[in-house]
Amino acid sequence: MKFILKQVSILKVSCLIPITFALLFSSCKEEPVYELSLSIKSDIGSSMTVELFPLADYQSYDLYRFSDFESGYNKMVFDVVPGQENHLFSTRQIDIKPDALARKVFESIYVTISDQNKTKLMFTPEQVTGYMENLYGSDTSWTYERREESRPTMFQTNPVILHSFTFYISEDKILR
Repeated sequence: MKFILKQVSILKVSCLIPITFALLFSSCKEEPVYELSLSIKSDIGSSMTVELFPLADYQSYDLYRFSDFESGYNKMVFDVVPGQENHLFSTRQIDIKPDALARKVFESIYVTISDQNKTKLMFTPEQVTGYMENLYGSDTSWTYERREESRPTMFQTNPVILHSFTFYISEDKILR
């Protein structure tokens, strides 16, 4: 009789384990994570090369940290084709303005247009060369978009509310 009761108890416990895990993972509704990101986009007819000069805290040889909450590095020099948007930096500090975040991470940003003149645009917190707007300026027109994403983890997907700011390089704003 003891043997039968022991088998019944083990059977009950073994049935409860999968049910417990199913309830645990299905009932856990993740709160969204809020992020802010900076990107640069080519809105011109030719490709361009972007050269980033991050502050020392963000630089590692010819790479830079692309986020203040994730580990990982991107190249400081990269090409952007027309219409392509390239990520510059992400943070969970969503109350910061895009120009202030650019100043916090980058000393300067150079853009070389692949045209016949190899037009060079230089952006620093103090000045801009070759372009009508300085991406470091508080009056600069960054394009804002709120995106809702899901990022998968091992057992579930996590919702992300992304406040995306994009700086467009436009043909009509290049000073030649």
